Amino acid sequence: GMRDRIVAAGDERPNLLEASVLSLSDDLLRSAQEGRGDWIDLILECACKLGAKAPVYAALVGLVNGELPDYGKRFVHAAHARLEAATAGDDFVQQKVLLRVAAELANGGLLYMSGLVGLLMDFAEVASNDKAHRLKRDYAALTVMSTLPWCSERVGEEKRDELEDLYSLLKEYMKARPSSKDLLGASLPALSTW
Repeated sequence: GMRDRIVAAGDERPNLLEASVLSLSDDLLRSAQEGRGDWIDLILECACKLGAKAPVYAALVGLVNGELPDYGKRFVHAAHARLEAATAGDDFVQQKVLLRVAAELANGGLLYMSGLVGLLMDFAEVASNDKAHRLKRDYAALTVMSTLPWCSERVGEEKRDELEDLYSLLKEYMKARPSSKDLLGASLPALSTW
């Protein structure tokens, strides 16, 4: 059924991927238009649990949004709500994956690039805040740095100055962060033997 097709989206061989995603987007569009469900929660759940397929799910949402303009907006709102919950609950893995999803949504024009940059800046500011807990700072920096490969080309094209500001915040974080040797101390030799 539809659920299985959504979960399996992106698993196809490369030569079948485009046709499969287009067919699925047509079926999702019909389902939403006929009131049989929009499947947004499942698509978002899949994007979060299968993060490597975030580009496929973002493309799927974008295709449906092309015919049903409110669809992308509802998906972005659902993703934002989930990101807020992940942030409140210190679920760092979900935060990282949701920022990756946001990057793909911005690449596809479903999220304004300024919205994505704002999210990245919020995380970078946590990373450079010396009053924040070390673990939270480290994860915030990791989240930003792991998101940039998914979007830095588009951000650089559209928001060059903001990207430079983001890099500056990350540089501040890196300069202020103690070295691994200082953090691990006497444990480092034991860990290096593994």
